[in-house]
Amino acid sequence: MNVDLVRELGRPDRRLAAAETLAAGGATAAEAIVRELTAESSPVEWGAAAPVLRRIGGVAFDYLLQGLLDAPAEAMRNQVGHAFARLGPGALDRYTAALSHPSPLIRRWAVLGIQHCDEAGLPEVPALLPLLGDTDRGVAQPAQDTLVIRGTKIGQSLLPLLRRIRGEGPGRQRARALTVLAVLGGETALSAKDVAAVERLIRMKLATDLVLGAWCDPCGEARSEDVLQLCTRLSSRYGRAQAYYYEAQGDGSAWLAAEDGRVVRRYCETGDGEDAWKWAAFDLAPDIARSLGVSPLTIGPETPSRGTGVIALTPYGVAHGVPTGAYRI
Repeated sequence: MNVDLVRELGRPDRRLAAAETLAAGGATAAEAIVRELTAESSPVEWGAAAPVLRRIGGVAFDYLLQGLLDAPAEAMRNQVGHAFARLGPGALDRYTAALSHPSPLIRRWAVLGIQHCDEAGLPEVPALLPLLGDTDRGVAQPAQDTLVIRGTKIGQSLLPLLRRIRGEGPGRQRARALTVLAVLGGETALSAKDVAAVERLIRMKLATDLVLGAWCDPCGEARSEDVLQLCTRLSSRYGRAQAYYYEAQGDGSAWLAAEDGRVVRRYCETGDGEDAWKWAAFDLAPDIARSLGVSPLTIGPETPSRGTGVIALTPYGVAHGVPTGAYRI
């Protein structure tokens, strides 16, 4: 196969004609395209190659799989992988078979292949459950994500399988199964044993300080009095409570900090400031939060924590119930 013809896929003015010729080229064309995707400084991007390989059909799967294994660099593996994952429903059976491939690289892209089959891939989504326990995080995480993304359409059949994993194992799958359960079904989908386990973990790991969400504007006309009372009461019970308003689009900052039942700091700057302090205060809420304890913008797995934490629902959440979802603890 003429390499110049393959490279015309990288030229918008010649791409259509080249694609027609290559799509009729079968195995020879598939091999040449995959070779080009793994070539250094190739003008051909996976987005131009994938539709042609999809039209070539099953034989392209084999060349792409081998190309993934042979590609010498991460950028080239990504080129081939994206094309591999977009062969469409015609490759669905082969994606499912590749979930047990010895290479985690192949398993990962096979998971994404099932995900990109959209609704046609739904019957094979349960086949991803064993990969929740894959020893390679690069496989387990996309398996979890795909179960969440596609599982919304088949939740009623998927939830019992997830509950069985939680109750009977295998143990390596159980943690991610809990996350998928929470996202797809919410707290009501969890067993009483799981709810109790999560509550124990929260009591062990989350922070004593309570930082209220952006809906708790400490200076807004509609909510300021309620927020003041809440912070005062919470600080009386837990030692400290803080409420912040911050609008990254330039609407200003506000903060309220209470300790042991009394307000120790309160300020609002949401108008046009004329002096240096007002200009500085306009964007100061995240810095104040960090200096007083912890900023909601920087909370992560490495954040030191102790005591009991709670998640506050907005008034809408109180009226309409707890949304489905999972938070990292």
